Amino acid sequence: MSPGQAGPQPTPATASLAAIGVAAPEFTVRQQEGLDFLLRHYDRLLSPRSRRIAQKIFAHPAISRRRLALDALDTLLAEDQDSRIARFTCQAVTLAGRAIHRALADADLLPGQITALIVNTCTGYICPGLSTYLMEELGLSGRVQAFDLVGGGCGGALPNLQLAGTLARADREAVVVSVAVEICSATFQMGDDISLLVSNALFGDGAAAAVVTGRPGPWRLVAAASLTDPALREEVRYVYKNGQLHNQLAGDLPELVNRCAGQVVDDLLRSTGLGCDDIRFWALHPGGDRIISAVKEGLQLTEEQLGPTRLVLSEYGNMSSPTVLFVLREISRLAVGEDDYCLMLAYGAGLSVHALLLQHTAAAGQVAC
Repeated sequence: MSPGQAGPQPTPATASLAAIGVAAPEFTVRQQEGLDFLLRHYDRLLSPRSRRIAQKIFAHPAISRRRLALDALDTLLAEDQDSRIARFTCQAVTLAGRAIHRALADADLLPGQITALIVNTCTGYICPGLSTYLMEELGLSGRVQAFDLVGGGCGGALPNLQLAGTLARADREAVVVSVAVEICSATFQMGDDISLLVSNALFGDGAAAAVVTGRPGPWRLVAAASLTDPALREEVRYVYKNGQLHNQLAGDLPELVNRCAGQVVDDLLRSTGLGCDDIRFWALHPGGDRIISAVKEGLQLTEEQLGPTRLVLSEYGNMSSPTVLFVLREISRLAVGEDDYCLMLAYGAGLSVHALLLQHTAAAGQVAC
């Protein structure tokens, strides 16, 4: 090669989402059933005002049903903390394992090809983390890289995917499995508290797994952005009371999420030279009807763009972190064109907001789901 002559340029590192697998419990609770259960067993705890609020929340048409990792609602009545964490562990491993197997099958991969496993959850704490249980469940080598991410709340799946993308870009042969799993019913509490009433009408259980590789695939991971405002930590979080997790949700949370989401989307699009009009699909975390509506107004989205988000909320409720991947799965079933962009947006404890930009490619056609 002559001096000054440019040599072959390395292929830019890429990371692609190859497949999505989801899993939800078989036990289904319709909203009226949930309300009847709470009033039958906890009516004495509620003020007349709280009772009216509960009836209004459960009657809202945004949610039709939710899936809970229970045999029956009565399980919640006599469950002590030891039984609860045992149920969390068992059900989280079962649902996450099921989601992983589905994602791998659709990507035409075997568990033995996994090079890294990333698990996020916020609804139960065990040490060692869920990754070790899933390694055992899947029969993985002890040399597989394993990561447990905790405390991310409803937004936790997107930092998980960002880490998966980083690992995939570093190794073209990487097969990274990104798993979000939540057993929200393992944090069930009841009292004369609006946060608890909203939580008991909103949250469900579920798991989602994404296969991320260093090779071209259906969805290319393009860019990401995040914002965390610790000053808003008290607005959405779990707090410990008597050694048990209690959900805490501020009344103005939709407005706060909208404000922060707008900043994150602006940061992300500015870094890519794109505008909102360039994004055809939006996979929003369905945090609840008021949050969806606030973000819709702030980003000037259409009801058609919000269709997959509202569908998942109606059929599953808010499953916390896996929910945004359920939404992406619904989008992937649509007529997605080559080079179409999809912006994933999720928000949760922190207060934190995360955005991940994907671009659909010709590789492998539609994402497997």
